[in-house]
Amino acid sequence: MGGRADIDPVNSAAGTVQSAGIICPLCAEQTNERVRTRDRSLHACEACGLLFADPADRLSLQEQKERYLLHDNRIEDRDYCNFLSRPVRAAKPFLVPGSKGLDYGCGHGPVLSRLLEAEGFTMTDYDPLFFNVELEPSYDFIFSTECFEHFEEPAREILKVLERLKSGGVLTVMTELWSEATDLGDWYYATDPTHVSFYSERTLDRLCGLFGMTRIAGDGRRVFVFRKN
Repeated sequence: MGGRADIDPVNSAAGTVQSAGIICPLCAEQTNERVRTRDRSLHACEACGLLFADPADRLSLQEQKERYLLHDNRIEDRDYCNFLSRPVRAAKPFLVPGSKGLDYGCGHGPVLSRLLEAEGFTMTDYDPLFFNVELEPSYDFIFSTECFEHFEEPAREILKVLERLKSGGVLTVMTELWSEATDLGDWYYATDPTHVSFYSERTLDRLCGLFGMTRIAGDGRRVFVFRKN
């Protein structure tokens, strides 16, 4: 499980460290393994491939909010708009013109919705810390960009997202995957303390099975488009 991660000397030949059993917050299987990153240990679920932070290592909501406010996400930032254009391009062939969408986890400076509104879609912004608005019962499509890695309880949070997506609707996720080739000991994605859940290809396959989705598009590394069955 550990790939090229820096690990504790215990059981180093296996690339993992034995730890007290903990239940995976995605698939609910018990795991006894963890891998070492530069700043912390992550539990490693053998069943679904999820890496996740120990609850004791999570930041408080206020600490998270303070860090998120440091993100300078503006519609005027061309590089940031280009970054968010990647999931828009991946999903657009599967979206009905004029349909209604939700940006789940939009942060304090929504940009993705502006890009989609310029394409003729109707958008709602939602973020539990910055845009905690009342949501409609269902949406034709949902985007969740750079959000899944912040889920402390991914099964509960993903179910919450999918409850707002109509049957046959499209969910577009943007989160960087880890693989056996990832140098977890120096992976920039794992050095952010607000990132607490890390997915692999195997995890995405498990997501489809657990939540009734079919993967229909994406770049195979950071952008993934699903259809709700």
